[in-house]
Amino acid sequence: MRVQAFTVALAAATAIAGFQALSLGAQARRGPLLVIVPLAVLLGRQLYLEFRGREPSREGPSGTRVLAACGWAAALPALLASLGFLAGSAVFVVAFQRFRGGDGWLPSVVVSGVLVTFIWLLFRVLPSQSLPSGVLGLLVSG
Repeated sequence: MRVQAFTVALAAATAIAGFQALSLGAQARRGPLLVIVPLAVLLGRQLYLEFRGREPSREGPSGTRVLAACGWAAALPALLASLGFLAGSAVFVVAFQRFRGGDGWLPSVVVSGVLVTFIWLLFRVLPSQSLPSGVLGLLVSG
């Protein structure tokens, strides 16, 4: 069992922020809770893994891997700015899966198509639709 102090501190800060967000009005607490709830789930998983005793890797990333990661991180906003949101994200996903992930062309193009369809639905179609709030929405809105 080797729980990192940073993970515990981040979990405590998240819990405090969550309780403070619950004291806000219905409209004001939606944004913070949309960030806090997934973060709490991820932190819970991380605490579980650390509590189980999974040792972190002692080997740090090489300089080449760090540069490659920075290049991919810079490529996404560059593609979005130059090609637009839909085309830029499609090109990025195909390139990342094909060259970094080692997938074939067909799975890369299929995943890219699904992503573009999801983004189009999310930003073009759904904003004009009235959607049910669900259980989480009821809890967030009070």
